[in-house]
Amino acid sequence: MNDGALLTRPPADVHLAGNPAISLRNVTAKVVYFLPADLSTERDPEWQEAIDGTMRAEQNFFKFQLDNAVRFNYKIYGQPIIGRENHLYYDSTTTDRGNPHALVYVREEIMKRVFSPDGDLFQADFIGPSGDYEFIVIVYGGTGASAMIYKEDNGGDDVVRIDDDGDPAIILSMGFLTSPLYREFGPTVLAHEIGHAFGLPDSYDAKTGVNLEPDVMGEGRRRILTSTYIS
Repeated sequence: MNDGALLTRPPADVHLAGNPAISLRNVTAKVVYFLPADLSTERDPEWQEAIDGTMRAEQNFFKFQLDNAVRFNYKIYGQPIIGRENHLYYDSTTTDRGNPHALVYVREEIMKRVFSPDGDLFQADFIGPSGDYEFIVIVYGGTGASAMIYKEDNGGDDVVRIDDDGDPAIILSMGFLTSPLYREFGPTVLAHEIGHAFGLPDSYDAKTGVNLEPDVMGEGRRRILTSTYIS
């Protein structure tokens, strides 16, 4: 019998795909803008606006797609980070498959300089407070779009697999946010990579390009963000 109280649906039990032990109820993305030393003069003057606008679009997308079950937060580091090395160090000789080499090397430097208390760029207010689940978004002054995913999950060719090496990370070229050629689909590319950070595999065959699902992890990764979805 209803005593007059509103009937509400209990919140979904949202967790990392394939790993119920890692909750996604309260997610925080820590966002940094990183440029290799030899590309520091190419800093985008409107980088903060571009990143903030894109992250707000990601908030809205995941809030709607996951039925408000995930609280999606983000923090943007307050200044561009100039790397200690030139772009060839981070990129190596190839940037194929989303430039995962740069993801690994830039993340390693950021973990030491930004996230370690003895790092030269450490800021306590950027590091905390923490969400239940955190990942790093590296907006890169170079080429790339790839993500880290926990080793036990399936991924794709744009994925670096990790076991328990701290927060996973995403790398996304600033060109996806600012270039007229790419910015319409840049938020969708980022949503695809965040999907990986949440444990979702690719929904397309990396060798043939054949799409297996129409959602953002498959064919929908090539649509504007408001026209795609999570399966």
